Amino acid sequence: MSSLLLITLSLAFIACQSKTNANQGKHIENTLEIGKAYYWHDMVEGCLNSNRYADAMIYLDSLKQFCNYYEEACYIYAWIYLNSSQENYDEQKGMKYLMQAAYGIPDCKERLNERSARGYSGLPRAKFDLALIYLYGNNSVKKDEAKAIQLLDTLSKADYAGGHGSIKYDWNGDFVGPKAKIMLASFYENGNKGLQQDFRKAAQLWDEALVMTGKYYMDSADLLELIGKRYKDTNNPYYKDVTSWLLNDAKPEEPTTQFLLALCYRMGRGVPKDIQRSNNMLQGISLSQEMGDALYPLMDYISGR
Repeated sequence: MSSLLLITLSLAFIACQSKTNANQGKHIENTLEIGKAYYWHDMVEGCLNSNRYADAMIYLDSLKQFCNYYEEACYIYAWIYLNSSQENYDEQKGMKYLMQAAYGIPDCKERLNERSARGYSGLPRAKFDLALIYLYGNNSVKKDEAKAIQLLDTLSKADYAGGHGSIKYDWNGDFVGPKAKIMLASFYENGNKGLQQDFRKAAQLWDEALVMTGKYYMDSADLLELIGKRYKDTNNPYYKDVTSWLLNDAKPEEPTTQFLLALCYRMGRGVPKDIQRSNNMLQGISLSQEMGDALYPLMDYISGR
């Protein structure tokens, strides 16, 4: 082997080793940064759970420095300023942070690209809260139904399942997708908030909300109560029958699905009346008081009341 070839191979090995060391160093650096972010995240959670909002804001300043937590930190800031006691209440600051959480941060390209690939940028829950504020306005933001509809439309089209965040005020999607669809369906059904009446469009959005709920959120008392109220309050002939939704779209293993289907069989709602089958399905089902209360509107609808 010639000397020139040996020198070339040696240089190539050194370059490869240097690149490997650099990658390892970058990985260690990233791991340390993630560890710091988790630490500040846990500290914020602890303060919120004990209602120590002033302490939480100190830790939020550190958490906000991490790109992946910026929007969540802004949302928690907004929650504290808009929902706390008089000591911490500041509507202008709250709205500033809510805007930042809702629309994302343009200087964080990695985070922005990740969210854009999923159909949205900014924190979904923040978008939903901001939409509600635009619908009615407050002292800091004028009523703007067009902006509210735009935000709800973005949420209704986003392809995400949500998921419960570990911080109780830090929902990173949750059921705002189906909620946005249900709200838009209501606006189309009644022809208000600047939208023309369209029963078919309302039914399409409503069915999409039901499918998403059945797939991901049959354990959500808040959402199931809203669905029950919408069923009771509407006369839209295009809406999917509740039994069809439960049979075809809802998680069959969920206690709420089994309970509501058992009631359908007991009442003969969308299926042949079968008391024995209903009794068999009800055996072993246990629902919390919160879930039982939330299901009253759906139970009334199924029972024909």
